[in-house]
Amino acid sequence: MQDDVFYATLTVKEHLMFQAELRMGKAFNPEEREARVDYVIDELGLTKCRDSQIGGVTDVRG
Repeated sequence: MQDDVFYATLTVKEHLMFQAELRMGKAFNPEEREARVDYVIDELGLTKCRDSQIGGVTDVRG
């Protein structure tokens, strides 16, 4: 089983960029990874909170 790790101090976009780098590796250049992350953020309706910190387990986020 694989657990995803969330760093509470990262923003939504920073977290997705970090995950994209880990999972997509060298197959995509940085501009392609960022374009994919921006696409995912838009598709998931996270545009309003893209620059918000994720927060921890006890933090309430909207």
